[in-house]
Amino acid sequence: MARATAQPRASSPAGRLAELVTETQQVRIPTRAASEYAAASSSYRDLLRRLATIDRTSLGRDDQVDHDLLSAHLRTRAFEIDSLKVHE
Repeated sequence: MARATAQPRASSPAGRLAELVTETQQVRIPTRAASEYAAASSSYRDLLRRLATIDRTSLGRDDQVDHDLLSAHLRTRAFEIDSLKVHE
């Protein structure tokens, strides 16, 4: 009998991290309108704030790497929109 792979619980730090990764993948700028960029920047900053509430040291090594990568991605995207204004 095949054994199901355990999924991290949403209330666990790893589960919360997985949810943030999924939410990050859902941020879209389909028409490249200024309002969409503003909304995306707000989403990225909110996700970054929520990511900061996850104690990185409570994660396994792989999830710590994912935490770092997600943080860098969110900071980069917000910087590109807010500071570099790549959409203008």
